[in-house]
Amino acid sequence: MPQRQVFFATNRKPVQGAFGIDCCDPPDTLALGVATCAAEADPVPEGRLLAGSLQLAEDPDTALAATVDKWLAIARRTGAMPLLFVHGFNHDFTEALTRTAKLALWLEEGGTGPLLPLAFTWPSHGAGSGDGYAADRIAAGRSGHALAKLVATIAGAPRQGLRIGYVAHSMGVRVTRHGMQAIAPLLPSLPLPVFAQALLLAGDDECDVLDLPGDGSDDSQGGLRPIADLARHVTIGVNRDDGVLWAISRLMNGVPRLGASGPRRPAQLPPGIGIVDYSMQVLASGGGTLPGSAPIPQTEAEVNWIGHQWYRNAPLVRRDLVATLAADLPPAAIPGRRAAVPDGTPTGEIAGRLYLA
Repeated sequence: MPQRQVFFATNRKPVQGAFGIDCCDPPDTLALGVATCAAEADPVPEGRLLAGSLQLAEDPDTALAATVDKWLAIARRTGAMPLLFVHGFNHDFTEALTRTAKLALWLEEGGTGPLLPLAFTWPSHGAGSGDGYAADRIAAGRSGHALAKLVATIAGAPRQGLRIGYVAHSMGVRVTRHGMQAIAPLLPSLPLPVFAQALLLAGDDECDVLDLPGDGSDDSQGGLRPIADLARHVTIGVNRDDGVLWAISRLMNGVPRLGASGPRRPAQLPPGIGIVDYSMQVLASGGGTLPGSAPIPQTEAEVNWIGHQWYRNAPLVRRDLVATLAADLPPAAIPGRRAAVPDGTPTGEIAGRLYLA
């Protein structure tokens, strides 16, 4: 199994030589370091964290800046693209790191060139239950200031000659929204943009997060909009048949999720943000029944593996993600994308969205 170095920043409490499921106190406290994972580009087999490979930055006063500087310096020296990844629900610390390693390998296999990943791993419980989901939502909300500290530090670090990528999946998009709300007051003082491309995929957050801000009575409304300042270009990745997100929508009193329904008011999107509807490519990768499709691991439910995890197992989607990370172009100009051609049917293409040619 190939080995991959993964940098990490976490606001998890330390436990038994690693990190657990509780937020630090205060929750914006960050521990930083690097670890080595054994992992494959093949999305099916899980990776593993190599025993004894976890290295922590020791000085809490300098750890954040020193780790970010080291991450960027190695990327510059090796010609790799620095990639910040924010995972979703149901990841313990080890899985957060190994999934980050696997994502980098998967994208490299698709043609990105070398990537140097940094995982922001917030205190997800790693429990795929209703109680675990509820606990993760609370932890996601408490992690915004920690993510904001990390992003602000990257903004202030030497970045000349580097194009930095940002990827968030599922509840990681909710963490991103809280991070954007926390960093918003700092934007005038930061050298922007920080990221060349930001990919927000299968987002488990309310569909109003990109609306114009409201009167403050709705915590989520407009909260994600600062991503358009921090990233030069932003892709919102949607699968209209994401059964996981539709189930969560029912659980959340019918509030649609960003990654299934798309933004509530697409006409209000800030410049630089585009909606890419991957529904047909996800369908074409379903269940191992079509050429190039993704087999479903025995440990996975089809509704999750096909409908929600498509960013890391659908080859047709990977082709677009690779093209996006490689290009310094707005969403509509990425090679292989085209504007919608609506036909007036409920299942047809939606005006204002982008589709893959």
